[in-house]
Amino acid sequence: MATTFPVPPLPARSPLRRVGWPVQRVLAWAAVLTQAGIAVTGSVVRVTSSGLGCPTWPQCFPGSLVPVASATVTGLRSWIEFSNRLVIVLVGGVAVLCVAAALLAPQVRRGHLLLALVMPLGVLAQAVMGGVTVLVHLAWPAVAAHFLVSPLLVWVAVLLVAATREGDQPPTAVVAGPVRALAGVLGGALVVLLAAGTLVTAAGPHAGDAATPRLDTGVEPVLTAHTDIVALFAGVLVAVGFALRATRAPAALWRAYLLVVAAFAVQAVIGIVQTLLGVPEVLVSLHVAGAVVLTAAVAHLWTTTRSRGPLPGPAGSVGPSGARGGGGRRGERLHRSSARELATQSGGRGLVGPGELVLEAGHQPGDLAAPRGDDGQPPRGVGGLGVSGGLAGAGGFGGPARGRDRQLGGHGVPPCRHPPQPR
Repeated sequence: MATTFPVPPLPARSPLRRVGWPVQRVLAWAAVLTQAGIAVTGSVVRVTSSGLGCPTWPQCFPGSLVPVASATVTGLRSWIEFSNRLVIVLVGGVAVLCVAAALLAPQVRRGHLLLALVMPLGVLAQAVMGGVTVLVHLAWPAVAAHFLVSPLLVWVAVLLVAATREGDQPPTAVVAGPVRALAGVLGGALVVLLAAGTLVTAAGPHAGDAATPRLDTGVEPVLTAHTDIVALFAGVLVAVGFALRATRAPAALWRAYLLVVAAFAVQAVIGIVQTLLGVPEVLVSLHVAGAVVLTAAVAHLWTTTRSRGPLPGPAGSVGPSGARGGGGRRGERLHRSSARELATQSGGRGLVGPGELVLEAGHQPGDLAAPRGDDGQPPRGVGGLGVSGGLAGAGGFGGPARGRDRQLGGHGVPPCRHPPQPR
């Protein structure tokens, strides 16, 4: 008959840190969506010629933050531009929540916090650049720079999502170095592709206002250059696919790659169709949406080429494999299930659940406090019972022992073994 006695439970989280990783992840995805959304709403402003619907900044009209009746600007265009300015308030709010959540995480992590801080700073920069764009009457260099901030922040937001799923260990490549280098080249090709797209816009018919000067090279030369860069991007993408196949890349990396392929294919079709149809307004906005989706997909592919270890748990908890990870209720469930597996493997003796040890009948908890061998010394690999939430911790159970030290103190309790890692 077995008796149980309690051991210290999993460390409790501080009451000031209650934003778990699932909530962190939701906020990070919200940042991705809002950063992509502001790029699309900006394109709506441009294709409806509403760029100067609010002719000044930060006010909409001199002396008014909201649209007013004007003889020079139609009311609809003023409200389109004003609505776009309101969207950035939403984007900024999500960015601030990301920072607050990072500060209230189960563990405040430097890398995660820095990525979160980039979001509100980027939104502030985006707002200022939008104001400058209005003040310079939609000069195409300002419009191009204003747009390019959005894909950059989408990329950072995807990195923020990845940070809510991984640890803080130095990045370790999960594929061969040349494959990861090709993924980096793909990211560089994307930057050139996006920049070329802004030049096509600068020379095209949708300037944001009918009186705005256009890029004087004409559409054909920049469109040809843009097409050549699309072909370059496609070539690098195909090369990445062959490299993944040659190195037998893991399934997660293949899924990320196929996501990029799908996003690129849709974006290419939209680009071809809008050119054939004379650049209709709806397809322009869809093309901008495709650009930020492609950016997010390439960023996700990049994060999948390396690993930073498991997600840390609360207050330094130890996961079932001995690594830090799986904090919160999920981590406790892992502790419990792994401990039960261990008890089953040892015939009902050993760890059975969070905070419990099982002893054979006739023995007391003190018998395991400091087990001794024939020589009066603790057996190697035991060194005391360090238990956290039902799992062996300090001392490393299962190490080599001598003679009857293989059974703790000769009591017939086998040394604990590490349970298999949960799938």
